[in-house]
Amino acid sequence: VQDILGYNQALAGLLASQAESRLALREETERQRLARQEASTREAMTRTLMDAVPTPIFAKGVDLRYLACNEALARLIGRPREAIEGHSVFELYPHHLAEVYDRMDRRLLSMGGVQAYDGQMQRADGEVREILFNKAVFEDESGMPAGMVGVMTDITERKTMEEALRESEERYRELFDKANFGILVA
Repeated sequence: VQDILGYNQALAGLLASQAESRLALREETERQRLARQEASTREAMTRTLMDAVPTPIFAKGVDLRYLACNEALARLIGRPREAIEGHSVFELYPHHLAEVYDRMDRRLLSMGGVQAYDGQMQRADGEVREILFNKAVFEDESGMPAGMVGVMTDITERKTMEEALRESEERYRELFDKANFGILVA
């Protein structure tokens, strides 16, 4: 009887342990499902936010391949997002421009922080635009560079107006310098 009682207690303990393990497994599975759902929601929100911005924006990994971009960048270079993400600048832009982008990206990753510079971008229709590039390094959980994010602002009109103003100032300066008579400015 004592043996049967001991056996039943051991069996009950084993069954209780299995039930606890199954419950723990179910709870862990549910936590993982909720975490995946939350990550998916965050990714959808981030993608929507990126596409709502009318300015071209992107993210690159430390291998300098595009991790993400918005629809504004895809329209600018005339390629679908899927043809940009996973690719390097040398696969997407004319070589002379890709060399500049690559050099500046490597400098940013090696120095960290943020970077801003004027450059050029060739649109899908072949038109070259003046661009202000603003980029920043992002880090992984250990504090090491994990890639960069960037925003491209088209400053072509501003550059055109600055050049027109400079030319106008030169013409008026030349006019005053060559005048054979006095000019009174009131």
